[in-house]
Amino acid sequence: MKVETNDFDIRGMHCAACVSRIENVVTNTEGVIDINVNLATEKGRVTYHNERTNIETIFHNINKIGFEAILVTPNTPTNTKRKQKDLQLLKWKFIISALLTFPLAWAMLTHFSWMESIYI
Repeated sequence: MKVETNDFDIRGMHCAACVSRIENVVTNTEGVIDINVNLATEKGRVTYHNERTNIETIFHNINKIGFEAILVTPNTPTNTKRKQKDLQLLKWKFIISALLTFPLAWAMLTHFSWMESIYI
């Protein structure tokens, strides 16, 4: 039997329970030897006997429980556009939070004796 290992991206995971659910479903698929899913990177690696199962069956089982699995090949473009959009959103959330926090911090700091000279 020929053993094959494939890397794939997974979308839709939110917690460790999602990782556990995917690993349980794929482990119970006939022919699967090993499955590793990483929540932080949203990636997975599966090792299986290609005569007993195939990657399409594994992906079908993952998609059936509500996640989206995409095979990673050397030609697959990385999902940098989505990650850049997420980073941009986090940057704006930080800026707005900092602007809203500044007046509160200013008011709290002026109660210290070394800050009495600063007027609110």
